[in-house]
Amino acid sequence: SRSQAEEALQELRHMVFDLRLPEAGDLRLVEELKQYLTDFQKRSRINVNLAVSGEEPELPAAVKKNLYRITQEALTNIRRHAGVQEAEVRLDFRSQELQLTVRDKGKGFSTEQVESRLQKRKFGLLGLQERCYLLGGTLQITTAPGQGTTVSVTVPL
Repeated sequence: SRSQAEEALQELRHMVFDLRLPEAGDLRLVEELKQYLTDFQKRSRINVNLAVSGEEPELPAAVKKNLYRITQEALTNIRRHAGVQEAEVRLDFRSQELQLTVRDKGKGFSTEQVESRLQKRKFGLLGLQERCYLLGGTLQITTAPGQGTTVSVTVPL
């Protein structure tokens, strides 16, 4: 049907946009995320609040790239599944580690759904898990039906 075709085209546009990586490798992670969130909000009509605590250290390019991609994937999941008009991205820079948290107050899902989708290599969760592993970090997903979802990544510095 026409609406399905329009929906598929819109999804394709989102995917093509998300393939883009920031051009300027010398930008700080916070600046790259601000630029991405501005574009994401326009395209998705989801208001995303960015909160930052601590001072951003000089980060290796691979760390910046993977954290940027993790944020993209988590927000894409929110856009596709959460049914919300607001989300939050939080970066906490500490002396020995940084923590990236992406949170929504949407539909959420059950632990069984998470495990099932990870085993079936679906949902973008596997990508989050793999990127986190590459950074030597830990991934925690907190969710329940009707309770929203929080994706939290902690990376040693």
